[in-house]
Amino acid sequence: MKIDGHGQAAIISLEQWQKLKRKIKNPKYQLLFAIAWFTGERLGAILQLQVGDVYANPQTREPHQTITFRRQTRKGGKAGKAETRQVPIDPRLAVELKAFSPPATDGYLFPGRSPGAYLTFQAASQYLKRVLAKAGLSGLGITTHSWRRTFITYLCREGADYREVKELTGHRDWNSFERYIQSDPKRKQKTLSLLPG
Repeated sequence: MKIDGHGQAAIISLEQWQKLKRKIKNPKYQLLFAIAWFTGERLGAILQLQVGDVYANPQTREPHQTITFRRQTRKGGKAGKAETRQVPIDPRLAVELKAFSPPATDGYLFPGRSPGAYLTFQAASQYLKRVLAKAGLSGLGITTHSWRRTFITYLCREGADYREVKELTGHRDWNSFERYIQSDPKRKQKTLSLLPG
């Protein structure tokens, strides 16, 4: 668990996610964290999404089949070479996208205060801290990176093929991918019970 900037970001339980969603009142942040939940992308790349990366027709709010996270917006890992990542849009996320009013037909999906700028990571992080406090979830190690760890951990726990999850997240190597997966103590016990006696 992440404490005072050390350790890994906490996994968000479904109950915690529901609490957070009820406290996020701003539509921009509702969509920001919904995209994080359904894509597992880092917040830095989500903040840099262009309207055209998400919407086929922004005027009718019709999303593409996939969200495109462009190479130049993504973290490159150890090799420093990020790749463009396309993630299929889950039907539940499509509902959120259709309910959202894009700020314009082009430019950043989450514009910042300055013309031509996107919402800063610091602004999103500060908003998250306030919402966590309102939801009574402060001090649990939930950070902006929790969504990525949660996405990977839940899919792997539910039996998704690790290779497919790795492809979805855009990880290049297994070591960095596996660090995201948090084991479940209950499943460990169940695994041990499989041993013949």
